[in-house]
Amino acid sequence: MNTFQRIMQMRADLLAIQLNGSTLFEHVNAALRRPNLKALEAMAAESTSAIAQVWGGAGPSDSFDPSLSDRDFFVRVWVPYARAEDAKDEEALVGLDLEQGDPGAAEVEESVLAALRLSGPDADGGAQLLLRSRGAYRDLVEGVQFTLSYTSLVVDARDYPPPSRFAAVDAAGGGDTDLTWTLAPGRWDRNAIILRRAAGSTAPTSETSGTGVTVAAEATSVTDSPGAGTFSYALFQEYDESLAQDGSLLKYSSAAVTATVSVT
Repeated sequence: MNTFQRIMQMRADLLAIQLNGSTLFEHVNAALRRPNLKALEAMAAESTSAIAQVWGGAGPSDSFDPSLSDRDFFVRVWVPYARAEDAKDEEALVGLDLEQGDPGAAEVEESVLAALRLSGPDADGGAQLLLRSRGAYRDLVEGVQFTLSYTSLVVDARDYPPPSRFAAVDAAGGGDTDLTWTLAPGRWDRNAIILRRAAGSTAPTSETSGTGVTVAAEATSVTDSPGAGTFSYALFQEYDESLAQDGSLLKYSSAAVTATVSVT
């Protein structure tokens, strides 16, 4: 992943946090540079739920691999609490009402640390985030804010990994073939599998060429019925970079995985 993709992965991981049976963050804002603290104050003034900001920073190039760079990443979190009802200044830490499940800053921080500890693709899909520092709790607009600092290796260009271990075998009669594969590493923008077919020994070269074969979004196998003959398949991973995940900003793995099979 590059810097943009890493920030968006962190945003998705934070939005997915469930605490005490509810979604923790009402808002998670992502930026490529340090956002103004006033933006957090403005959101905090209108919110009754925890909110977060995520951004990236500069870092030195990795001396062992010029294609990689060390980048710093930051998470700023605000957790609400009613100071007027907290005479001992304890609820900011432990929560407003434990019976109601309202979390305090310490519980929120614990959840954020757990969510980002394994942030990003599977172990074979990219570098992990490494925690560098944990900032002190500070008062901010009827709540508490804290900042976490991370570092991670990133590439320069956006990366869209393809599926792997693609295979096509004859289903032994009936004009069917069984196709199997392994999905690209899981991450925030992984959206769908695109499978294309062409007659002969040359596979389709793009996500729109050849004939489409319907595949469920997270499927790892399908049976196709092209009839008898030789057929070649190309498999692409589709990614959706739109914030709403509505299919308005689709990207595809730059390289397809292919397979050719003789169907009986």
